[in-house]
Amino acid sequence: LVGPWRATNFNAKAFVTVNDPSGAKPTEWGFVEMRNFSDMPSSEVFGVESVDRALSRFGQSKIQSGKFNMLVENRVANKIVGMLIYPMTGGALQQKNTFLESMKGKRIASDKFTLVDDRLLEKGMVSNYFDNEGMAAATRPMIENGVLKNYYISNYYSKKLNMEPTTGE
Repeated sequence: LVGPWRATNFNAKAFVTVNDPSGAKPTEWGFVEMRNFSDMPSSEVFGVESVDRALSRFGQSKIQSGKFNMLVENRVANKIVGMLIYPMTGGALQQKNTFLESMKGKRIASDKFTLVDDRLLEKGMVSNYFDNEGMAAATRPMIENGVLKNYYISNYYSKKLNMEPTTGE
């Protein structure tokens, strides 16, 4: 396959520190990134949201250690999911630097967890017709209902590991 690719990227960041009446100085942040400028929130909306997040920390206190149910906000979920990405790479497999070695086809997470690598997602931040090695992009299940389905294997590591390449790392 041969084809051109052009893309844009716009982002905004905000860091806010407020003075809590107790003397604490809670800090919060905001970050937004879009392919199209028209999809960006206004600076006013973005700024107010960042300030509101900081103000919501007034009166916070530490809690005792324990086992709790947890809600993960979408703006930080990528950091948690990101911790799974490196262990799924050919580099990690070849260096034996992963807990996911020999786990393809096995349950590694809750049956409620599915992770799809969709490089063709409209307006996706890493969407592209080709990856960095020229392989055609595809929509690929990585973890499906908790079962590891694929690794991220580049051409380089496919030769070292004797595995089919899936994508550039």
